[in-house]
Amino acid sequence: MKQYWLAAGLVMAPLHAGVLVNGGFEDGLNGWTINQDSGSVSIVSQYVGNPYTYNPKEGSHFLEIVPGSSRYVVAAQQSVDLSASTKVSGWAGFNKGTEIDMMEVQVSKDGGATWDQVQYWDSNAYSSVNWTQWNYTATTTGNYTFRFMAENIVGSGSKSVGVFDGVTVVPEPGSAAIVGTILLGGVLVKRRFSKQNR
Repeated sequence: MKQYWLAAGLVMAPLHAGVLVNGGFEDGLNGWTINQDSGSVSIVSQYVGNPYTYNPKEGSHFLEIVPGSSRYVVAAQQSVDLSASTKVSGWAGFNKGTEIDMMEVQVSKDGGATWDQVQYWDSNAYSSVNWTQWNYTATTTGNYTFRFMAENIVGSGSKSVGVFDGVTVVPEPGSAAIVGTILLGGVLVKRRFSKQNR
């Protein structure tokens, strides 16, 4: 019996990969790495913009990023191991200022220098945007870094603000089925083992 549960544990272990820490920012910036040459990164419970007022999409807090000096990047990022086809989703919003700023949700694989855009806004081409859900699907198994960033492109004036919340790794349907099968198998083996020892 002990051997069975050990084997089940070994099978289930890889399914725990993909745990993203503090995706709702309820524990401050725990789990997130901050890259800040200029600007600000804050955990807030509300941001009153124009025309939108941003409240948390989950829990009671969310991330607010404000760009700083021209061409300096401010960002919060976190890496997570994902299997191929695993989905990650979250929420982002953009409050437009008078200077030209940009906000992005980006992803990079296995520490690469290239960042792919998942969500992009800039104050030159976009008006303010209320909470919008973004989604990303891992193309292959690997380590993925998700980054929320802001950058002042040019100009001075009121800053644009990026808001981010509810980052979640969506379990693969296959993973849930495997876990269910393992647990059901454990129950059946336990019953059979109990009958044999009566």
